[in-house]
Amino acid sequence: MNYVYILRCADGTLYTGWTNDLDRRLAAHSAGRGAKYTRARLPVELVYSETLPTREEAMSREWHIKHLPREEKLALIKRKENHMNITVYLGANEGNDPRLKTAVMELGAWIGASGNALVYGGSKSGLMGVIADSVLASGGEVTGVEPRCFIESEFQHDGLTRLIVTEDMAERKRKMIELGDAFIAFPGGTGTLEEIAEVMSKVSLKHLDAPCILYNLNGYYRALQALLEQMIEKGLSSEERQEGIYFADNLEEIRRILSPA
Repeated sequence: MNYVYILRCADGTLYTGWTNDLDRRLAAHSAGRGAKYTRARLPVELVYSETLPTREEAMSREWHIKHLPREEKLALIKRKENHMNITVYLGANEGNDPRLKTAVMELGAWIGASGNALVYGGSKSGLMGVIADSVLASGGEVTGVEPRCFIESEFQHDGLTRLIVTEDMAERKRKMIELGDAFIAFPGGTGTLEEIAEVMSKVSLKHLDAPCILYNLNGYYRALQALLEQMIEKGLSSEERQEGIYFADNLEEIRRILSPA
């Protein structure tokens, strides 16, 4: 991948550049081995970055940003600061309902186009691969979190912005929660249910302050919604405990839940 970035230097000036290895370039700038422009203005802070598929597109985008008025650069940085890492749980199968693929492509396109970033399980297969490709095609960043056993079986998506390899499934779940600012369960199988159940538990215990959304596409999670309501009716849970858990029937409802107040 190719990256366009903006650094804020110690004296407040903004430096725009591009690279195909962002971590190495930032380390060079921070150590005073970067451009002469930033060398005398240490320390520097990364305040904006975006990914592009080709070197030519990155160079063109860098030129465009570099020649923006300072006010427009600051507005670009501000929009980026408001972005979220959205952790999405979903299956490595596509299922037998074509509406699932259509809906997950729309979700991925919105995540990418809105300036948010995707965190997901890292696979190239099924709905997991579809959402990753959709986010990337819309200019968004994608972080995959894949257990080593799946890497050895070559299940991972090789075109991601970032791939994190964990030792096991438990570490994968912890990392996906750690990285997320919001959580969505797309229709999936038992693995998806297990993962979102842990998020729901943390939200209800107030150990996690983040929206937990079950994408109730075509009523997929209606039975789970009824179960949560029954927990309240039987005195085993409460509306207060379930604050932060949402059921959304479509993408527009998800957008409203995640839109800043």
